[in-house]
Amino acid sequence: MITTIAKMNPNAMLDTVERISSLADEMHWEVKTQCLEFAAAILSKFKDNAHLIAAKDDLKAGKTNSPLAH
Repeated sequence: MITTIAKMNPNAMLDTVERISSLADEMHWEVKTQCLEFAAAILSKFKDNAHLIAAKDDLKAGKTNSPLAH
């Protein structure tokens, strides 16, 4: 379900990435598979906008030289 949402509206899923990432450490292969599919969906939608994701991380870390800080 999350992968479908990520394909249709990836911007809405950016805040979910960290939570999904923590699920990747689960022992069950089914959960790992869902995390991998989610990651592939997000990466395919944002491959041309990787600089925006890095800028979002900079803003979260409090860096003021980020392109999105201005």
